[in-house]
Amino acid sequence: MSIKEPYEKLFGFTPELTEKRHNFSAEVMPEILEIHEVFRKKCMNSNILDEKVSQMILFAILSSHMRNGARVHAISSRRLGATWEELHSVANLVFLFSGLSAMNFSISILSDLRNEEENSKGL
Repeated sequence: MSIKEPYEKLFGFTPELTEKRHNFSAEVMPEILEIHEVFRKKCMNSNILDEKVSQMILFAILSSHMRNGARVHAISSRRLGATWEELHSVANLVFLFSGLSAMNFSISILSDLRNEEENSKGL
């Protein structure tokens, strides 16, 4: 399995920052890159939480910190079957602990993704 395959499966692409980390680390410290990826895989692929729930939790955590990575986890949540209502419920939880600005951030991501999905269906 290539190092990019899990990202392609989840998101449909490799996020730019991840790709830069992969490229630089593969050249400078490949053994550390391998350790990072094994650890990431172990954390994200739990036998306890299903993949959709894990991705929705990551969307919530990153949204609460208003981090751009929230977008890729919203994308993967949708690819794994999350509904807009489920993702809005996640944004509601973000509001409880991180406030209106963080909820606005997460809803903005969801709104943009919904528009992108609708536009891609029209092609």
